[in-house]
Amino acid sequence: MAEFNAEKELKKIRELRQRRRLPRYWRGHSQLDKHSAKLLALHDGGGSANDLRIWLEEQHKLSVNRSTVCRWLQKATAQRRAQAERHQ
Repeated sequence: MAEFNAEKELKKIRELRQRRRLPRYWRGHSQLDKHSAKLLALHDGGGSANDLRIWLEEQHKLSVNRSTVCRWLQKATAQRRAQAERHQ
């Protein structure tokens, strides 16, 4: 049976704590970005932020808050307007 090594055990625990502190998602992109075309189409069709939130939950099992969808829509529509202005 191997001897107990306190230093080695503490090192394992600290590595585990470090991994738990790291974010579970990449902060550069929203989870909504991969559904952007469909979300924008629903929004253009008259869908509210709450309608989009429910659609994400039902169709993609993605649970987000209504305010998250609102913020994403503001950024996405602003980007779309800026791109349209650049192409004119």
